[in-house]
This record gives sequence, structure tokens and C-alpha cells, in this order.
Amino acid sequence: MARRINRRTGSSYLNIDSIVESIASTGDRRIYAVRKVLRILEDVTGKRYKEAIEDIVKGRIDAYETIRGFLAKIQEENLAPKTLKFYLHLLIRMLRMAGAEIRSDILRYRIMLPPAKAVRADRAPTIDELRKILSVMGLRNKALFLMLASTGMRLIECLQLKVSDLHMESDPPYVDVRTAKTGIMRKVYLTKECVDTLREYLSDRERKGVRSEWLWPRKGDPDKFLRKIHAQQYWYSAIKKVGMDYRDSSGGHQLHIHSLRKFYRTQLERAGVSRTTISLWMGQVTGLDLSYFRPSEPELIEEWKKAEPFLTIYKAESPEKIKNEAVIEAIRRFAAMMGIDPMRIRIEKERELGRKLTEEEELKIIENEMKKIREGSGDPKKIVREEDLERYLREGWDIYTILPSGKIVIKRVV
Repeated sequence: MARRINRRTGSSYLNIDSIVESIASTGDRRIYAVRKVLRILEDVTGKRYKEAIEDIVKGRIDAYETIRGFLAKIQEENLAPKTLKFYLHLLIRMLRMAGAEIRSDILRYRIMLPPAKAVRADRAPTIDELRKILSVMGLRNKALFLMLASTGMRLIECLQLKVSDLHMESDPPYVDVRTAKTGIMRKVYLTKECVDTLREYLSDRERKGVRSEWLWPRKGDPDKFLRKIHAQQYWYSAIKKVGMDYRDSSGGHQLHIHSLRKFYRTQLERAGVSRTTISLWMGQVTGLDLSYFRPSEPELIEEWKKAEPFLTIYKAESPEKIKNEAVIEAIRRFAAMMGIDPMRIRIEKERELGRKLTEEEELKIIENEMKKIREGSGDPKKIVREEDLERYLREGWDIYTILPSGKIVIKRVV
């Protein structure tokens, strides 16, 4: 804890480097945030951060005007109100630790924070969407994200699981989870399909000679668990493969990993599980709620029997059928990247035939259109690299479109 500071003499000020190190010592995210705060502070004051903090402490620079300028600068980045308040809190804490006199009542009067507003339009995925996403993943990632969807765990809670936390022989099977925000252990039940996938994954891991206490060990360093950022990359790669990397008005993904937690809550509510039980399983019950709400094991198992069918992703669908759906979705997306409109083609063909197309028929039509572009038949087009473009232009070709990959679609000038 910071010691009391003599603001009049200045002789007891904490060392500024020590303050920065103390605030930044709680993790990678905090280190990044402190660096950002110091950089903006330098932009606002026009001085190096040590000199700026010293001038604020000694009254040579108005602390409140500096905070106001800091807020105006960071608002230019269009961040969420919660994020703005986080950065503002770091700056104020840093200045107070250095000895600056910053009164909360004056601060509230002189600094107007933006009202809270929703900046993301994320949503829970449907069961069909989850099937398609999981179908393009490898065994390890499939087990990871199926577990997240069917347990409602936070990502960091799942990544920090150890193999010993699994109780797959119990009836019903469950996993011991350490709640991220409180450190309290909770029991979360597992669906049968989740257990089957976990067993398959662990058997595969054993065949490959991977030895680790962690359920999701880091590749190349099994003594550590999988990094959060890598899990996020695996998720976004999968939703991109199946054409579901939808964005909302803020530019964020509609389907991100936290959406699996929303899926879990939504499905439990549909199953008729009590809201207090849902909060208990999701690690949201704390304080008085936890003191008063202590259901018996038989009561929780009865609730789980209602819940499990709603958390079962595959049900009676065959994995082959689900994988085929994902493949078709990926082909539609790839065709769109080549300048083909799969929906327009399907509608035109259905009007011509007077009936709906089967998936196989639609797939064949799309593949024929792609073949025309690749081989130059029909309306002659080709996909070429940028370094080959000049030669084709000399030969009478023209630019048709540029693909997201950077390659260029050209067409023959008639």
C-alpha cells in the first residue's frame, strides 16, 4: 500500500518509476494500459511523463485541466465508456500516488464522463452455427470450444483447468472450476458428448506423447497452459472458414468466444433452469446470494437433467452431414471472394427450373462459375498475382476485381 505523502515539502514523494512499476505489475493488459496512459499524458502536456507528473504534483500544471485534456484525447479513439473510465482511473491513481492533490468532488464537477452505451451487438450462436464452426476445427480445438459452449465457463477458467479437475466417471460427470473473479471453486456438469470428445482428445494426446498436468497445454511448452490470445485466434480462424465472421456497427465480431457463455445461459433459460442455479453454475453468485442459496446435490442434478438436452450440440445429426454443411458454406464464401454472387445464381436458377435447388445442385452451379473464372471459358477471366499483371495487360487483358487475398481477377477485353 502506498505510504502517506507530504505534499508540502515534496521530500516524501514516491519515486515515479516505482509508481509506474507498481501499477503495471498486475499483468500484460495493465502494462499496455500504463504505457498508453503515459504516452497520452506526454501528448497532452508536451513534456516527458516524469517531468509532467512532477509539475502536476508541485502545482505548476493544473491537474484537473490535464485530466480534462487526457479525457478529450482518449475520446478520439472512440472507446467504450467502461474502457475510458479504466484509463482515467489509472491516470488519477498514478497522480495521487505521486502526491498530486486531486479531490473527488472537484473532479466530478469539472470532468464530464460520457454516458454508458452499448458499443457491441454480439449475440449467442445458434446450435446450427455451432455445429458448422466445430466441424472445421481439429480435435483439440473442437474439445476446447465444445466444452466452453456446454459449460458456460469463462475462457481463462477453461484454459487453467488441469486434467485432475475432470470427473468424467461420475454420474453425472462434472469438472471443478476455479471462478476467475472470486477464486471460489464450483462444480459444473458436463454433457455426454462433451465427455466423449474430451476422452477422444486425451487419448489422442497420449498417443502423441504429450505429458502435461494442464488440460490444454501450450504447444512446445507443455508445462504451461494455452495462451488466451492463441485460443482467440483459433476461434476467429474457424468462424472465418465457415463464413460467419460477421461484424456489428462497431466493427467487432458478432460471434466471439464470450458468445459461447451467452449461448450457455440462453439454452439453460430455455430449458427452464432457475436463474439462481444458472448464476451458480456460471460463477456469478457471490456474497449474500452464495450464503442463502445452497441447493442440495439431488436438486442440482434434477436441474441438470432438464438442461443437458438443450446443451447437446450434435443430437441425432451425423458428423458427416454437419461437415458437409460447413464445406458448402466455405465454398459459397470463397466464390463470393472471386466476384461470384452465390445467392443471385441460386435464385436465377430456381426461377428457371420453377423449384428449389438441392445443396448438391447449388454446389455444382457455383463450382461451374468458379471454373469459368479459373479456365477462362464463357466470360473469360483469370486469377493472377500482382507481379504477373503487367504481362497480361500487354496481352489484352483488363482488371476485373481485386480479391481480399491481394490476388487480381482479370478478364479478356473483347
